[in-house]
Amino acid sequence: MKIAIVTCYLGKFPLYFSFFLHSCSYNPTIDFLIFSDEGYLDKIPTNVTIIKKTLSELKVLINNLIFNLKIRFINYKESILISRMGFSYREGNTLN
Repeated sequence: MKIAIVTCYLGKFPLYFSFFLHSCSYNPTIDFLIFSDEGYLDKIPTNVTIIKKTLSELKVLINNLIFNLKIRFINYKESILISRMGFSYREGNTLN
């Protein structure tokens, strides 16, 4: 099982950011996804990904993610309800 830490940093990276990246390299089983509106030109460890997005792009991305998760959750709840009612698609029952 792999772990991913997702974070967002808007604005200029702080002076200690290179130290943070160096510490990330000592955690190879963890992927770090950093959304930022700034690019980073220095060396980045292989388990760190910096994704350049503006604030408005991040808002759209997060709204789409939340919407998709809601739809999946609703579909999951419906499938539980259907299975508790005793319907099974394998038995040829339909939901009319």
